[in-house]
Amino acid sequence: MTNNKRKLNSGWLAIILAALLFIGLLVLAYLLSAKVAELRGAEKAVLMFAAKESNFDSLQKSVASLSEDKKIIEDYFITNETFPGFIEQLEKMASSTDVMLKVTNAIMTTGANPVMRLNFSAEGSFPRLFQFVSLVDSLPYVMDFTQASFAQGGDQEGEQGKKGEKSGLWRGTFNLNLITANATST
Repeated sequence: MTNNKRKLNSGWLAIILAALLFIGLLVLAYLLSAKVAELRGAEKAVLMFAAKESNFDSLQKSVASLSEDKKIIEDYFITNETFPGFIEQLEKMASSTDVMLKVTNAIMTTGANPVMRLNFSAEGSFPRLFQFVSLVDSLPYVMDFTQASFAQGGDQEGEQGKKGEKSGLWRGTFNLNLITANATST
């Protein structure tokens, strides 16, 4: 019977060890699944971070592109800094078309939508004067001719021919509103 008791004790011991081994395996499986879940959470966080980083890079490129687009658009509007260059462009166009240019007034209006108002006159043959006005109108600025009048000259000194005939000179008087960059910013 002692053999049977030993066999019985050895049997129970084997069952207890097997149960402990099984419980240990269950605990180990639980701990591993918790670590796997934790790693999956970390992986999701890394993927979300990568997506946010990609989105951020995309936004940076968009901002850079918008900055370039804004610069291009702003070039169509006159500013206090670019106004002298605009006057120089007018003078060069007048010179290239053999037209005499005289700027009579240039003011910047104030208020919610400031406008640069420019009054000028030009004198030359009608085809040259028309060419000059066409060149001014084709400038890449947002502008509006509020007045343009043409009259044949010849009453001024040195403009009459030998027999008192009027020369072929024409005079144009123009009022031009140039939209400023300040008018577009909000």
